[in-house]
Amino acid sequence: MILSRRQLNEMIREAIDPDSDADDAAELRDIADDLESGDPIISEINSIPMYRGTRSGDPGALPSGITYFISNEMYAKTYGPTAEFRLNIKNPKIVDREVWVNTYDTIALRMNPNTLGDLREEGYDSVVMKMPTAMPIYVVMVLAAEESVR
Repeated sequence: MILSRRQLNEMIREAIDPDSDADDAAELRDIADDLESGDPIISEINSIPMYRGTRSGDPGALPSGITYFISNEMYAKTYGPTAEFRLNIKNPKIVDREVWVNTYDTIALRMNPNTLGDLREEGYDSVVMKMPTAMPIYVVMVLAAEESVR
């Protein structure tokens, strides 16, 4: 049996015994909160500035459709003038660098545009890649910027 995050969350909250050790109960509540908010990466991405650079047009204009963001403004500037955005992603597909480059990079998507339909069918609203750097750098592709940008 496969349980959804919501089902696991409910089971954990029901398992918290009011007479249990306070530390144990707090740890279970933390686990339930993580399940409720999704992966901790979601909370982190939604709480930090994300940048978008553009070679033409106003970088601060609210984008629509598939849009890429990065948590490092210097990298975003390689695409031109930048603007800061706040995201509100809810169900990202989290991938490593190899999968990102081979599947979700702009060139890979041009080679196989069906990938986007697959993501939507699977219920994802975005794809996230955490770059393996000393300070975390996140690259995010949102499927519908009008829904995922605050």
